[in-house]
Amino acid sequence: MCTIDSLERIWQVLKFPMSSWSVLIGCLLLSVQGRSVAFEVVKNDAAFAINVQAPADITIHIRSLSRCDTTIQLPPATFSGNCSPILTFQTYSTYGSLSSNGGLFYFTPGVFKVYYRIEDNCRMSGLDSMTVTIHDAELPQVVCAPAQSISLTESGFAEAPAYIFDGGSSDNCHHLYFKIKRMFATQIVDCISPNNPANAFDDVVRFCCADADSSRILLILRVYDVFPGYGPVSDSLLRGRYIDCMVEALVRDKIPPEIICPPNLTVQCGVHLDSLLKKAHVHLFDNCGLLDIDTLDEDNLDACGSGTFIRSYIAEDRHGLISECRQTITINRTHNFDGFNPAHLTWPPHTMIYACRVDLDTIHSGAPIVNDDKCALLQITSQDDVYQFNHGGVCAKVLRHWKVINWCKYNPLFQPNPRVPENGYYVYTQEIKIFDTIAPVLFGVNDTIVGIQTSNCEAGNVILPDIQAMDCGSTGNISFRFEVDYFSDQTINRAGNGKNASGLFPVGRHLINYFAKDSCHNEGSIQIQIEVRDSKNPYAIAMYGVSSSLTLMANGAMTSVNAKLFNNKSSDNCTEAKNLRYSFSSDMNDTIRIYTCDSIGKREVKLVVWDEAGNSSEVYTFIVIDDVFSNCPTSIQKYNIIGSITTKNNQAVTDVQVKFTSSQIEKTVESNRTGNFIFSDIPGSAQAQIYSSLSKNYADGLSTADIIQIQRHILGIEIFDDPLKHIAADIDMSGTVTTRDVVHLRNLILGRVTELAHKKSYVFINPEYVFQDNLFPLPEIDACQYLMIQNIFEDKKVSIQAIKLGDVNLSYSVNGFSSENAIKSETVYYQLDAHSVKYYLENHRDLTGVQFGIVLDGLCINELSRIKSSLPLWSEENYSISGNVLRIAYHSSDIINYSKNTPLFEIEFKNSLLECQPTFSFLRDFEQAVYTPVSQYNIEGLLQMWNHSTNAFYIENYAPNPFDETVQIELRTNQDTHIATEIISAEQKILTKLSFKLKQGLNKIEIPRIHFGAPGIYYLKFSQENQVQHIKLIAL
Repeated sequence: MCTIDSLERIWQVLKFPMSSWSVLIGCLLLSVQGRSVAFEVVKNDAAFAINVQAPADITIHIRSLSRCDTTIQLPPATFSGNCSPILTFQTYSTYGSLSSNGGLFYFTPGVFKVYYRIEDNCRMSGLDSMTVTIHDAELPQVVCAPAQSISLTESGFAEAPAYIFDGGSSDNCHHLYFKIKRMFATQIVDCISPNNPANAFDDVVRFCCADADSSRILLILRVYDVFPGYGPVSDSLLRGRYIDCMVEALVRDKIPPEIICPPNLTVQCGVHLDSLLKKAHVHLFDNCGLLDIDTLDEDNLDACGSGTFIRSYIAEDRHGLISECRQTITINRTHNFDGFNPAHLTWPPHTMIYACRVDLDTIHSGAPIVNDDKCALLQITSQDDVYQFNHGGVCAKVLRHWKVINWCKYNPLFQPNPRVPENGYYVYTQEIKIFDTIAPVLFGVNDTIVGIQTSNCEAGNVILPDIQAMDCGSTGNISFRFEVDYFSDQTINRAGNGKNASGLFPVGRHLINYFAKDSCHNEGSIQIQIEVRDSKNPYAIAMYGVSSSLTLMANGAMTSVNAKLFNNKSSDNCTEAKNLRYSFSSDMNDTIRIYTCDSIGKREVKLVVWDEAGNSSEVYTFIVIDDVFSNCPTSIQKYNIIGSITTKNNQAVTDVQVKFTSSQIEKTVESNRTGNFIFSDIPGSAQAQIYSSLSKNYADGLSTADIIQIQRHILGIEIFDDPLKHIAADIDMSGTVTTRDVVHLRNLILGRVTELAHKKSYVFINPEYVFQDNLFPLPEIDACQYLMIQNIFEDKKVSIQAIKLGDVNLSYSVNGFSSENAIKSETVYYQLDAHSVKYYLENHRDLTGVQFGIVLDGLCINELSRIKSSLPLWSEENYSISGNVLRIAYHSSDIINYSKNTPLFEIEFKNSLLECQPTFSFLRDFEQAVYTPVSQYNIEGLLQMWNHSTNAFYIENYAPNPFDETVQIELRTNQDTHIATEIISAEQKILTKLSFKLKQGLNKIEIPRIHFGAPGIYYLKFSQENQVQHIKLIAL
């Protein structure tokens, strides 16, 4: 302590030796017993310091494989100072200390610091260090562990130490140190360690929830035989003293969501459950975030509104882990309903209405209004007493006796009379007066044309349908009569009572007036025009042969013959003989035949006789052409006619019967697989005709898409502007496009019929024909089929255009349906219940139609009960069943807003399916599609709905489709299993059988293109235990 007494004894000038650890306190000017004492403090400057320079760093490599340590003679450090002598030397490291400047030291492999410390006589010291690195002779022998499973914690993270990825690495000196890092730096912020943002080698590696979405994480494990230090290190640290290997981590989230339900409640009947449930608060938490929360309600309320309502809350996280809890709401019963209270029950007033007098169901005169029935089970019934009369416009009086029973209160044993209000039984009588001034509306008979066949053109019996009438929604209690006006001259020639005006009608235009009267004497009427035509064909008689000689003309030897020349007293029942017309074909104007040198000899002639009503008969005779003047050459050159038959979209049509007819020869050939044909050795002639026909493959290329287009044309929504579409749509070849064509088309698609009455599946036309009116081309149907070849004095090439009847959208191709119209795909899911199978679409759609075909197998002895659907106007006309094959073809003129939660259709069975192990697959060679106003979606997948308790596996996705290299399928299973896979061609031939091992959860499998054949349509069949699913693929 610096005190007055102590300072008094100190010299006025005193020097202290300084050192690195000494402290001087100087009192510069003090007063000691009245005297001033001065001190001088000399500070320690560089002149007194001691400088130590350690030897340079050294690295020692142990050469002997049998040694893991060594002893080194460390050189001395150099030093300098001004205070001699040196008092102490100290050299020390991890393995010991020497009281000398350098010396003999022991080391094992590693990196060590060696310190030199020297102290002089002035207590000054200096310190410096060198680094000694010792390497043993061998690098570590590294063994990586197999893939490690890492479980995420509740925080959503996990840190795995590097050493757990070691599979038993070794080193000759037993010195192993581990570092680890990701092979590829993650871009997910949560997965980046705050202590290692640069993805350097570290003691631990960090994982997060995003890693659990990956199949596996690739890591690099680095094993050192020299301690690299703690924490992240650079990649180049201790290069040459480590070995790397690649390891894998499987990150799993095994912690299900945490869910806490709202508390259970007890309330009185009448409480609004939806309000209670909306206010309910559910506590939810998951370490990796919730994917979905769903509710499942169990309504145990009785008809009187009491009981329990249980809501189960089901939480599912992004990794498929599920937790659930339940809230129970108990509702107690009360009796609050009072039928005498207008606030609870209001009876309908007495009223006067305009309605049908005879049909009480059409009388809407009000009904009891119940305002408080939440806690009551009310039955409302009525019984009518009807009093009919016709007075003052009133047709009837109805006493409607209303009865309301509260079955929550009503006791049938109540004494003395249970039918009293205090027992929940209420009655009321309503008086209704009915006025009817609306006449019935008639329908059922339209303007029509009828043909009769009488011998002398007298009146014939015409069968007409019954007239119908609707009176205020009812067809009952209506009386009918009719009046017939022959020749529409305002004279009634025949009258009668009843619905049917059938009888004798002469040829001509007539009017029929139908009348319908209701029970209130209101009478409605409708006038119908009936045109009666002669439909009896003429009696054709031809001359037995005609001869004609060739005459030399400017263009060569020829003769002209009129069809009338062949007539031999033909007659008709209505047309006079002089007014009959004659032709050589079904064309009434085909009246002249030109014969030339190539016609010499006997030629068959068809004579067609026409009456004034357009009826015709035909008869065959012959003509003999001679060259009595020798105007023709003695030899005739022969030529070839080569042709091709294709559709508008250049699809070749095979097996077509092609007939060549000239004045000299007739030949018939068939088109080959490329649509080509040839007529060889054809004699030269002025002209010839070619006619083509085909009567097979009626249903090929036809789909519901064609029905939709025809329906839109009929309704005027989208009129055909292409003549070929008109021809394709006129399936029955009646000359008009009507709903009859839609019926024929649907029957072909559903397999109800296999051919058409006219025995034609195609119409073949001259591609060079120009239609006069593209909007009304059907009257020209005969003319466009007329293919005439002129001047056959050289080889000819002809083209014929084929129009597939019914294929309006040109979807037919040689290899099946064309996919040009389908720009997207759709998947159908089916759900198997005890007695039915429900089918759903994968997505919400605005539908205009659907076509679907399936094969049902494994259904034991069950028989189909019915097929029902919520689609508008669904009926048995929309489907057909043949054996175990179901075909569906449905269309709508309106757009249907379809929800994927609603079954598209449902197949019901009489017996249980649970023990039958049913399977379902696509019907081959049948278009499976969903149609919207703007697109067609091909149905590519038929999958069973996923059910954790019953389904062994579930197909989540498959892509790409179409594919050219590999197709990847994602399957989810509820347990580890094997799944069998078959690759099936469009011809139902099994090409390859595969088997895959699946882990519980989501699996991804890849199937290379090499397992498939030529480009086309294929099916994958997946089966496991009792479950089978199919998907449809297109290989490029």
